[in-house]
Amino acid sequence: EFDKNEFSESKILDDQCSYLLAHDFIDGQFTITLKPSFMSLQSRDFLSKTLAIKSKNSQIEIELGNSLGAIKIGNETTTLLPSTSGDFLITRELNVVTATSRLGFKVQCNLEFDVCHFEMSGWYFGKIAGVLGTMNNENYDDLTTSDNEVIESKEKFIESWITKGNQPERESINASIDNELQEGL
Repeated sequence: EFDKNEFSESKILDDQCSYLLAHDFIDGQFTITLKPSFMSLQSRDFLSKTLAIKSKNSQIEIELGNSLGAIKIGNETTTLLPSTSGDFLITRELNVVTATSRLGFKVQCNLEFDVCHFEMSGWYFGKIAGVLGTMNNENYDDLTTSDNEVIESKEKFIESWITKGNQPERESINASIDNELQEGL
């Protein structure tokens, strides 16, 4: 979370679901999601996760769980880094992929250890919500659900941020976010 709390992805998140990690609810500058994907290794498919970062004019996807990790910029998979796309500068140093945005945030993923680090500019203070929390320096409301309810159960909190179409028996989370994700911001 933004307020220095952590979740262990493997114990709480369902491999079959996509999760809204962070979204700028005020200006709609970006959305970060974690979604299921398949990776092929020696002619076998394995369930994996992809970190998708969308801004108003570009999209990046980073395949996690594989030290070779595919990087997708827009609709093209690339190994040629550094590269730029819209608001992003994407670099790779050994197993660490970094996506730095001119919009004031940075995502670093260590593909070998399957760990990502997020940094946000202070300009996003109080504008962000998702699985990563609220980014307002208040720990008490970091477990705010997609329905704007503060709860204590981490499992129910995370379940509330499953994106529409990827959860088995949930009616709707946040219609405006669902629409933005469908339209690609």
